[in-house]
Amino acid sequence: MAGGDKRAPLVADRRIGVASGGRKPAPVKRTPKPPRKTVRKGPGNILLRIIWFFLRPFWRIFMWFFWRLGIIGLLILGGFVYNYYLKLPEVSTLLDARAKGSVTLMDRNDKVFAWRGETFGGQITSENVSESLRNAVVATEDKRFYGHFGIS
Repeated sequence: MAGGDKRAPLVADRRIGVASGGRKPAPVKRTPKPPRKTVRKGPGNILLRIIWFFLRPFWRIFMWFFWRLGIIGLLILGGFVYNYYLKLPEVSTLLDARAKGSVTLMDRNDKVFAWRGETFGGQITSENVSESLRNAVVATEDKRFYGHFGIS
């Protein structure tokens, strides 16, 4: 059975270019499209269009006021943030260099007379701790920390 049949292979007609039979298809006559109508901004219902006609000036005034108020608010907020930034002390002054007790004993006149335990042993940075501890903290806080480039 294999190779004994001499029929032409089954293939699909070429749809682009030359049609079957070697003839080019007749060109399709296209009618020109009518010009597009202008699209109105606003609702399509006549009642809603009337309401929109009267409310549009108020909407424009509201949006004008809203954007100006927002920009002024952002400038004021930026001024407050900048003011607090200028008043912040240096980091070294915020760190207490002396060892204090974790328990502070005071007398009846609210005078400190003893401390027990150490609460501050120095500033700890990521360079001071072991790599295992650093990786454990990162794994606890964000397991995909090294893969999402800051956007999770």
